[in-house]
Amino acid sequence: MIRNVLIQTGCTIWASLDYGMYSREEELLRERKRIGTVGIASYDYHRESGTFLFQAGSRIYHVKDGGPNGFTQQPLQPNLVETSCPNIQMDPKICPADPNWIAFIHSNDIWISNLETKEEQRLTFVHK
Repeated sequence: MIRNVLIQTGCTIWASLDYGMYSREEELLRERKRIGTVGIASYDYHRESGTFLFQAGSRIYHVKDGGPNGFTQQPLQPNLVETSCPNIQMDPKICPADPNWIAFIHSNDIWISNLETKEEQRLTFVHK
């Protein structure tokens, strides 16, 4: 089902636009995880809310599909996670306690963001 969503919404096109333009940080992460594909290499899923979260290219997207009632049949449009971070956002994860909150890495720092309120917070200060 997720493949159907991504192909029909053109998300695979968005992901391929950044081919060959990875930052050194992302190249090292992809190498460590042994990711050799272009596009969506992994996703996070919250069963109760039906929320999918994934990185495509240098950005993070989310989409809700069905929740505990199962998956829907119609194509879904992924939503860009809006953030003030100017560089690549990587390794997104959904908070298991509250799926409106996500965490991701930006410039070697951990950030959290609320999908509904757009509130975001930098948690670490490794990169100054």
